[in-house]
Amino acid sequence: MAEPENFQPRLNAWSHVWRAMVVVGISGLAWWEIAGWQWNHHRPWFFVDIGLGLTAFALAHWRRRYPLTIALITAALTAVSGSAAGPATLALVSLATRRRWRELVPAAIVSAGSAAVFAHLNPTDNSDGVAVFIS
Repeated sequence: MAEPENFQPRLNAWSHVWRAMVVVGISGLAWWEIAGWQWNHHRPWFFVDIGLGLTAFALAHWRRRYPLTIALITAALTAVSGSAAGPATLALVSLATRRRWRELVPAAIVSAGSAAVFAHLNPTDNSDGVAVFIS
């Protein structure tokens, strides 16, 4: 397997910091509206969402070594976790820089499918009875 350094420049400390700030911002925006609803109506899902988001953050560390795998896994996590949206976005953008259609098409399909599942499962306003849950 080719090492990431062979085709991607090394990232300095600032490169990691600004990427982490963007990832946290995207996750916060994606999860902000739903987090309160999860806390008030389905608290276990609130903690599962945080756990999956943290898992996605950890997985993003390996996005340059295993770009397709990490992009697919983090995209799949966004089906049930708004807090995983930031790392999934970073992994997808990182994958896109490789410009390989055979990798981009499946990642885009999983991303779009996960977005549809997330939209179906989560309420978009504060009214009761909007979300679909199996308790």
